[in-house]
Amino acid sequence: MRTRLALAALLAPTALYAQPRASSGVRGTVFDATGEPALEVSVVVPDTELRTRTDLDGRFELRLPPGRYTLRAIFDRTHRVERVDVEVREGALTDLDLRLGEAPAPPPPAQPLAAQTDPTTPPPAPAPAPPPEAHRDSGSATVMVIRGRADRGTAATQLQVRRQSAAVSDGVSAQDIARAPDAAVSDAARRVVGVTIVNGRYAYVRGLGGRYVNALLNGMPLPSLDPDEPGVQLDVLPASLLSALDVYKSFTPDMPGDFAGGSLQLSSRDYPSRFSLRVGLSGGFDSLTHAGQVSAGSGSSTDLFGFDDGRRALPSAVPSRRVDVGSELSLDDVTRVGRSLSNDWTIRRRTALPTMGLSVSAGGTARVRGRPLGMLFALTWNAGERLSRDAIGQVRQGGTTAAPTLEYRERQTQETLHTDALWGALATASLQATPRDEIGLVALWAQSSTDATLVRQGYNETLGQDFLQRTLRFTQRSMGVAQLNGDHRDLFGRDSRLRWQLFGDLALRSEPDVRDFVYRRDDNGGYQATTGPGNIGRLWSDLDLRDAGGNVDVTVPIRAVALRFGGMVRLGSGASLRRFSYRYDPANGPAPGELSLTPGSSSPLSAWGATCSSSRSPTASTGTPRRRPSTPPSSAPTTPAAAPARTPRSRSPPAPASRCSRSA
Repeated sequence: MRTRLALAALLAPTALYAQPRASSGVRGTVFDATGEPALEVSVVVPDTELRTRTDLDGRFELRLPPGRYTLRAIFDRTHRVERVDVEVREGALTDLDLRLGEAPAPPPPAQPLAAQTDPTTPPPAPAPAPPPEAHRDSGSATVMVIRGRADRGTAATQLQVRRQSAAVSDGVSAQDIARAPDAAVSDAARRVVGVTIVNGRYAYVRGLGGRYVNALLNGMPLPSLDPDEPGVQLDVLPASLLSALDVYKSFTPDMPGDFAGGSLQLSSRDYPSRFSLRVGLSGGFDSLTHAGQVSAGSGSSTDLFGFDDGRRALPSAVPSRRVDVGSELSLDDVTRVGRSLSNDWTIRRRTALPTMGLSVSAGGTARVRGRPLGMLFALTWNAGERLSRDAIGQVRQGGTTAAPTLEYRERQTQETLHTDALWGALATASLQATPRDEIGLVALWAQSSTDATLVRQGYNETLGQDFLQRTLRFTQRSMGVAQLNGDHRDLFGRDSRLRWQLFGDLALRSEPDVRDFVYRRDDNGGYQATTGPGNIGRLWSDLDLRDAGGNVDVTVPIRAVALRFGGMVRLGSGASLRRFSYRYDPANGPAPGELSLTPGSSSPLSAWGATCSSSRSPTASTGTPRRRPSTPPSSAPTTPAAAPARTPRSRSPPAPASRCSRSA
């Protein structure tokens, strides 16, 4: 769209510069058949070089010497209009509005220009006016009306839609998205004026986000993938599956009213009028991520396809009920639960993967019993890795009162590697059962995952020591949408319209086996595992949301007014969420010296069971720690320690009868 507008801006001044420098002329507006201003229409004086073009509002101005002229407005072969005998007076601009497709005005009696200025010459008898068709251009003598589907993915279509909209809106089209390297909808949305993307996924419109912004796909609401924060995560949807992304910043009665900042309206791609097959490949790299080696976890074999292969799944030995000694579980049962967890804490140095992308789409129109059936299938996949390095510091006031200074309280460095995968599939079908009735189906599935490896180290003021933190976090998200819609015209009379839609969507989010391990450096320069809540832990969480609903929109014309009314219903099934967190309870565990280890070594912690002590036997401990020789401390550790002894813990305090940690 930007290229087209720039070209129009360059052509218009050039044409005006070539015109005679006259203070008189013609100005006005050219309208199309629907009454909307027509842009980029040529307004010419036939058989001369005098011409100009309409601007974005359909206006034009043509400088001409005084006299009578024939003006012709041309858009294409079948959209043109001619107006004859347009009088231009000295020092004035004649106002003239033209409508494409209208019949030309009949010309006045033909007479020489000199006769008009000589009062002694009697005017000739008026000639009969020719029929309107005689004044049309020969190319428009036969007018053919062709009905078809507008391509909503072009910039020109989106501009026309916004011009006709009663609401304030802005957006981007599929053409704009294709020109930019935008993999997700969140990347495309940041190009809209007034939209800010927070945390790479949430849209804020004019400073408002969360529950103040909603997102709709083909007019139906999209589900949220975060139970703790309202708002739709836009980074889970591939941008290449959209024909347009519009942001409405004001209200209309046919829109859901659960927004205040803005409403993001996404339109899925439509089927082409003829068979089309497109294949695209993309790749990339950046100087920070791919300049050297990065720290990454082991992951699973299907991470690049957006889901875990089961390697991080919660073991079947973990019961669905609360894990606690005394609640139908013995001390040995709790120990077996702790030992059933996988012991993979490995972080290795390797070369980062490049950014990769693949897209395939195929579609067209076929005939089913003589009626058109349009279909489209599109598949897109993107994957890559990105590295970020951050320096974190906290300062305090030091020095003296007379000469205060700022000094560091804490200084830390953090390196995070994100392995991202995103793929989506779209299938659409539309059957025009009759010339006035159409039924369509849209199915969309989007899958996204992020495998984050975090290494943070530096001085911690609370511990009073240097520390080293390793975190492995894998998050996978899924979104499925199915929509059935119908459009019926002239059902309740001429120009009436009935549109209905049924939808169902599914949202899944999972964080399997989030692992945290924190070390602190001891006085001898070695590393020691830091026990307690928030230091050595594992977490599993799941979210499952299901929505269904529908809407009806009826338009009935009453004389010069069109009455439009409708409604929407949305039903949700709620969410199911479970969290597990594990820690080591050192109340009666090994001696502190047994916790000293090198992050790159094979740790004796791998032999420990889930240590849990009872108040009746304060010295009891399950499992017998076995010592192994550890390697010397490494200046650049790359592998975390093996899994520590761990016992489920709860956010509520433990029961007095037991000092075992618990899970909820």
